[in-house]
Amino acid sequence: MEGPGGCSLIEFRMRDWQRLSIFRSYTFPYMDGPNLTVLTSAPVTRLIFEGRRVTGVEFTYEDRVHRIGAGFEVVLSLGAINTPKVLMQSGVGDQAELHRFGIPLVEHLPGVRQNFQDHVALPGMIWECRGDEPNAVFHWFWKSDPSLDTPDLQTTQAPLEMTGLKKVNPTLPASGWMMLPAVIRTKSRGRVRLTGPGSLDPADIESNLLSHPDDLKALVAVVELCREIGNCVALHPFLKQEVVPGNVKGSALENYLRNTAVSWWQSRQLMKISGGCSRSIRSDTPAEAGRFSVSPNAIRNMRASCS
Repeated sequence: MEGPGGCSLIEFRMRDWQRLSIFRSYTFPYMDGPNLTVLTSAPVTRLIFEGRRVTGVEFTYEDRVHRIGAGFEVVLSLGAINTPKVLMQSGVGDQAELHRFGIPLVEHLPGVRQNFQDHVALPGMIWECRGDEPNAVFHWFWKSDPSLDTPDLQTTQAPLEMTGLKKVNPTLPASGWMMLPAVIRTKSRGRVRLTGPGSLDPADIESNLLSHPDDLKALVAVVELCREIGNCVALHPFLKQEVVPGNVKGSALENYLRNTAVSWWQSRQLMKISGGCSRSIRSDTPAEAGRFSVSPNAIRNMRASCS
């Protein structure tokens, strides 16, 4: 977000009090158009090349392999995991990596599998309520360091009943309030590797969460900030005590965070993952997420989105 930080209610995509998906909101209204065809259960297996020029895509649909040509360009937008996976299985990536699985090289771009970045979060901090659970669902953004230009922390708050955690852990309080603290501008970097040449071969993801010491410091900071809020005098009439993680501090808290931290919003979209492949798709510079440029040696007729 822009600015020093702030708080707001959670945004929902709804119509007539019914939740809507992104597809339902932005794609479905144009399904009858002559220039749009949507196929489900049709995974892309690889890009089709003529030299360095992308001429189409290959995919499976109803147990058959299909090919579709591209008159203008192909937009490869399969997220931070499957975009680099399809690129590498199409011959765009680190030569040594592709050679391991007998994939013919189209362009040596070692950065395609690098720079994997993810948000990291604590699954939840829980307070026992003195009475009924609060109904509000909201979130806030803040900085772990005042010198930062923009917030690097995000926390979502919700009634415990809404999370479904009590079904998994019946020892949680009957009435509770949860804060989910996260670091959203992480410095840790991982990579995505292949396990085979086929479309059904899963990607090997090395997220390296909390490998950079600044990410652990920021996660500790957001936990302490949540405690400052949850234990403040203004909330004493509503909140009884911190239940999870409880009275854990110092090195014990750092160990707890390392053992329990999770990827945030990968489930959701997760929540927001970026990196892992080159948006520039060029051979004369390192791949960097977010860069888009043109080069005489570039892969032509394709754009790749990694987030």
